[in-house]
Amino acid sequence: MLNKKVNDNSQSLHKKYKGVVIMRNMVSLTGYVAGAPKVFENKDGSKKVFLTVGVGTGKKDKNEKEITNFVSTEALIKAGVTNDPITKLQVGDLVEIDAEIRTSSYKDMDDEFQKTIHTQVVFITKCNTLRKKA
Repeated sequence: MLNKKVNDNSQSLHKKYKGVVIMRNMVSLTGYVAGAPKVFENKDGSKKVFLTVGVGTGKKDKNEKEITNFVSTEALIKAGVTNDPITKLQVGDLVEIDAEIRTSSYKDMDDEFQKTIHTQVVFITKCNTLRKKA
């Protein structure tokens, strides 16, 4: 699957640099906005936006309903940007999101053990609205 394109409009998931394959941390999600974006302004004027997207798994439960995963995402909007489309999303909008998975870690109080926490939070690098809710 190396250097295989996902579709005609997307870039390769892997890049080659002088013959070496460089892996990229990239996730693509297509789903429906499950809640209004929550926007928090930072002291420097930038904004952090939290958004939940419902993404179908393609599988069905015992009642023949499609199983949906709700993925929490976040984005950072630079200071001075006033018209970012992600803040205008509404519940039910169909979106396509490119993102990176982020992890966090901490040390215990004695500074002895480093623990890594893996989360389902993905950091949005690109968001396109495919269809607005009617």
